[in-house]
Amino acid sequence: MKEMITKVDNKKHVKETETIEGRFMALGFGRYITQYKIIEKNSTSSIKRSTIEYELGDKLANLTSVVNTELVETLVETVGKYLTEKTPPPY
Repeated sequence: MKEMITKVDNKKHVKETETIEGRFMALGFGRYITQYKIIEKNSTSSIKRSTIEYELGDKLANLTSVVNTELVETLVETVGKYLTEKTPPPY
């Protein structure tokens, strides 16, 4: 799968990508955009928000079940666990 980064806002902690080739395009999606946002709760924790926007014709409506954020959730959990184990506590 190939994605193109369409937006990066370091101040608001937002990244947006659009899939341009591969899995979703091959299935028949007209457009597939993923937005990732990190919302800081306090100095030691944050919230990850993932949003998916897509276009899919009525004839392919049964494919909506493949749209989910499971991969992103797994990635965030893995990175969070790694950082928690490898980063010394704040002083």
